[in-house]
Amino acid sequence: MTWFLPRRLRQDFYNLYAFCRWADNLADEVHDANNSLNLLQWWESELTKCYQSKPSHPIMLALQSTIQKHALPIQPLQDLLDAFRQDQSVFRYDSQAELAEYCQRSANPVGRLILQLAGVATAENVALSDQICTGLQLANFCQDLSRDADLGRIYAPRSLWTSFSVTEELILANKVDPRLQAMLRRWVSLAREHFRLGWPLLHQLPTWLAVDVELFVRGGMSILDEITRADFDVWSKRPTVSSSTKFRILLGGMRSRYVNRPRQLPPPLEDKQLSQSIRWCQQQCLSSQSSFYSSFSLLEYRRRKAMYALYAFARITDDLVDNDRPIPERQQALAKWRLNLAQAMTEPASPKVGAPSQRNDPMDEYQLLWPALVHCVREFDIPVSWLEQLIDGVAVDLCPKPFLDWEELLDYCYRVASTVGLACTHIWRESAAMPYQAAIDCGIAFQLTNILRDVAEDAQRGRLYIPLRELARFNISSEAWLSGRPDGNWQDLVASMVDRTAGLFQSGWHTKHALSRRSQRMFSLIWHNYRSLLHQVHQNTNRLWQLPKVQLSLKQRGYLAYLRTMPLSDKRWFR
Repeated sequence: MTWFLPRRLRQDFYNLYAFCRWADNLADEVHDANNSLNLLQWWESELTKCYQSKPSHPIMLALQSTIQKHALPIQPLQDLLDAFRQDQSVFRYDSQAELAEYCQRSANPVGRLILQLAGVATAENVALSDQICTGLQLANFCQDLSRDADLGRIYAPRSLWTSFSVTEELILANKVDPRLQAMLRRWVSLAREHFRLGWPLLHQLPTWLAVDVELFVRGGMSILDEITRADFDVWSKRPTVSSSTKFRILLGGMRSRYVNRPRQLPPPLEDKQLSQSIRWCQQQCLSSQSSFYSSFSLLEYRRRKAMYALYAFARITDDLVDNDRPIPERQQALAKWRLNLAQAMTEPASPKVGAPSQRNDPMDEYQLLWPALVHCVREFDIPVSWLEQLIDGVAVDLCPKPFLDWEELLDYCYRVASTVGLACTHIWRESAAMPYQAAIDCGIAFQLTNILRDVAEDAQRGRLYIPLRELARFNISSEAWLSGRPDGNWQDLVASMVDRTAGLFQSGWHTKHALSRRSQRMFSLIWHNYRSLLHQVHQNTNRLWQLPKVQLSLKQRGYLAYLRTMPLSDKRWFR
């Protein structure tokens, strides 16, 4: 770490390190709990003397100058000693909250002290630093799960391992087991999440400190990658970072120090289960023959693979309803789908990928979806309630009944379209501030366009999406509409709906401003596609009751394909 430190701070770092190293040795190298506790108590008394300007130990003499120069508070140092004492008597943690409280004293004080030395210990920076320090602590726990078990210590919280049917005896047996590997997979993902949440700290630190912190984060991420590469088996061999990987990390730090480039969080190594799931989702998108799939290539890989999972979920949800099976079977399938979603999000070990049920459940073919979808939801902080509302929306089509007014239709459109759009914006966004209403309007506009385009097809299937009050306003009977020969002023009704939908397109366009640059390209392409389709519906109103459905012309499709090749600076993207 000292390679990138300013010379004026090096001795201060040495002094702090010496204090921490001595405390660590007193806790771990004495091999007698009572003696360790007595020695740690003595070490804290020496620390107190240091703050009273009465240091006697050589390390405390050196530390006193650092404390005075940087006005270091005593609390972080006392917290470290308190955590060392806790290690002598506490060997189990019941919950994630208990473990987090331990990390707050065992790891986070180090980051806080370093921020204090650098003069950047703002409340925001401290909170971000705590995330990184906790991530480093968890990475170490994951790496040493087997080694700690030999010492009788289990840092994995009981709430974590019991959800994977892991027992205390199984952990202490210290042998590789699929249940332990599943538990460790989840714990590794939690550690990664702490690194992700703390990463913005690097953009708020002086360059020299940002480089050091980046090296630590990349080192911690590399440990997690090695655990992943070993298929979450830390029992056969303890995962370690190779010399070549350490050199690459150091080289990356030097580039950050001497080359002005934006820092990006290194992507996690995908485990075999996740990679298999992503490939399966991609195949589902490809086999759907949707025009959406080709637009995914406009995104960077991290966002693209999330879109594979989200689109596959939405596609399957729709297919469970839109088929020729009896309605009770479809209702049962949708209920099972909702249950599988809840299990996947709350119980990471279930349903198991590639593990069919004993009863030849037809839903087994979709089990490969869940790892990729869970990863997508967690990485991009997508509320699961949006996915549940999508299921609620498509369930309406199982027993369709006419909507009374616009409010009921808009609620349906929100559930079947805006929920997906909101989830997409979480994947695409660059800004934390999201124009959620714009995204909702955009999804409703897309769905209303589909409804207008599909009036003939829906009428043949007995589905009526136009609100009854709108039909009455234009003197149209629902029976005539469903027969495919509408009476009254039906062209005026279509024109009215087109105008209303066009307004939603305009308000929905503002979604673009919160998205990453490449995501703007994808959003713009989809938006142009649907808006052009709405224009075609308006221009071909009299053809709406004829099959095949109104589609974009060859010229329009060619233009949109041409638009994909344009640089993002081209204003035609954003007309």
